Amino acid sequence: MGQLAVIAGDYILPWSSRLWDIRRLPARDRSGLLYEWFGVEATEFAGFLRQTLPNSASVIVPIDRAVGELRFPELWQYFLFPRRVVGCESTQLEECLAGLDPGASFVVQVDSIPEAKAVPGGFEYRSFGVHFGVFSPDPAE
Repeated sequence: MGQLAVIAGDYILPWSSRLWDIRRLPARDRSGLLYEWFGVEATEFAGFLRQTLPNSASVIVPIDRAVGELRFPELWQYFLFPRRVVGCESTQLEECLAGLDPGASFVVQVDSIPEAKAVPGGFEYRSFGVHFGVFSPDPAE
């Protein structure tokens, strides 16, 4: 009986409350909020990208090990569809950008990866929260 009380108090009640709070959100946002490694800030950042990037954009995401679980392009593809998501090591950004439309290519930064000095010229940086940012084509170029 004691185990049931612990399970109910520690897991069932908090999770049911959490699920109830997000029940009216779109499925994509619910998934991000419930996915252990994505969380609130990454979900809000993905929403920001969906609102500001054109559907025809190519989005380059860092696949460096230091980025942790957010290094998987398939994860980002789910949240950014229909935009094209390309995984790229931060040391190979120029090669990754070479085959893409420079006016419609965006580079995601997670925990300062890639560093600004690794991003070729022609991009402007926009920070989002503590852990995220995006390098966008500079409209002046």
